[in-house]
Amino acid sequence: MIDAHHTYDVFISYARQDGLLRAVRLEEDLTAAGFSTWRDKRDLDPNQDFTAELERAIERSERVICCVTPDVRRQGSFVRREIAYALALNKPVIPLIFADTLPPIHIINITREDFTNVRWNNAIAALIARLNSVEADAQQTVVERETLNSMKAIWLRDKSEVSDEEFEKL
Repeated sequence: MIDAHHTYDVFISYARQDGLLRAVRLEEDLTAAGFSTWRDKRDLDPNQDFTAELERAIERSERVICCVTPDVRRQGSFVRREIAYALALNKPVIPLIFADTLPPIHIINITREDFTNVRWNNAIAALIARLNSVEADAQQTVVERETLNSMKAIWLRDKSEVSDEEFEKL
């Protein structure tokens, strides 16, 4: 699961106001299933800058799980910031729906796991199966992005700078 670049399998992003109990249960179940997790467990002082710690935890995690609850939609929600940072790092983000609430716009098109209309044990089993398959998906996504990015660079270069091999891939 964890490789040399990652300390945690999963970063759990949640809103304390209405997602704490679910995040705690989620962490317990994922840990029992053999996943290493990171979840912010401190009492936060709004006058203290703790963003560097969140950034390091996201950087050291293989993927991010976002517990979507109504408070996530609040302007200034740290969950939104954590999602944006994870996406900037090309981390897989998995939204978990815990209420009749849409996820934030930047993850609206990502397949979500439903924890509202499904028994917890069934939902957690589906999530664990997805987490076990994400590694292969993430590797494929990275390859697709690298290919796409290298092809984009071809369009920006002079024709004489493009090799036959690159042209064939195009």
